[in-house]
Amino acid sequence: MDDIIVTTSCNVDGYKIVKYLGIKQGIVKINSGIRANSRETLDDITVEAINEMKQKALMSGANAVIGVEISVFEIQTGYYLESIGTAVLLKKNID
Repeated sequence: MDDIIVTTSCNVDGYKIVKYLGIKQGIVKINSGIRANSRETLDDITVEAINEMKQKALMSGANAVIGVEISVFEIQTGYYLESIGTAVLLKKNID
């Protein structure tokens, strides 16, 4: 999955967007036993959510996810970390 581009921006220098393939997300539940200052564990959860989002993007034919945002939210069953962005197909600019 390392060959897919993930960025918070809405474009990628040197590429043009050929096709928009929809919004993709990855959601991971944060276990109640995690301490708030446990940076490594939170980083691991973030990577897991991003990887889930990337996998969904790849399955739709994308080679990039743009406009990525990370957020934490609470619902009745606990806290969740979400990674969400727009899957796109990029083509390298030929100059």
